Amino acid sequence: MKKPNLHRAKSRRPADVPEGMHVVQEQGPVTTAKSEVNARSPEQAPVVTNSWILLARVFWMILGPMALVVLSLAIVKSSTGWLTALDAAYFAILGLMIGCRWAEQRSGQATTATGEPATWSNFNRYVVALVPLAVVVWVVVNFIGNHIRPGL
Repeated sequence: MKKPNLHRAKSRRPADVPEGMHVVQEQGPVTTAKSEVNARSPEQAPVVTNSWILLARVFWMILGPMALVVLSLAIVKSSTGWLTALDAAYFAILGLMIGCRWAEQRSGQATTATGEPATWSNFNRYVVALVPLAVVVWVVVNFIGNHIRPGL
């Protein structure tokens, strides 16, 4: 199968070039239509104009997950039972993360973690993935902190 030529070229044989050989001059690359290029480019992400929405985005993306990790380590270290103030704080942070993501989505300025405009299906996917994962992590850290660690 022959590869397509991406460059337009003129072939000529000057007098000083031996018979059977050709010199190729390039005229530049073949460009595509502007509408074809625009159809493939990603949609422009909305700009955040409200500082509360920016704070919400930072919380659900960075601060909330960091707080859950710190609280998980504290739950393991404390070994004080299953329903403590640390557990309440864990679920409060989880609720705040979901609330911040919801507030950003409602603002119309929501973006995904990669910077693309977010949709409600992105929000639903976030909640459906986050809540079960957070509950499993909470059960595991409580089990480790209350049943495995005290014997060490």
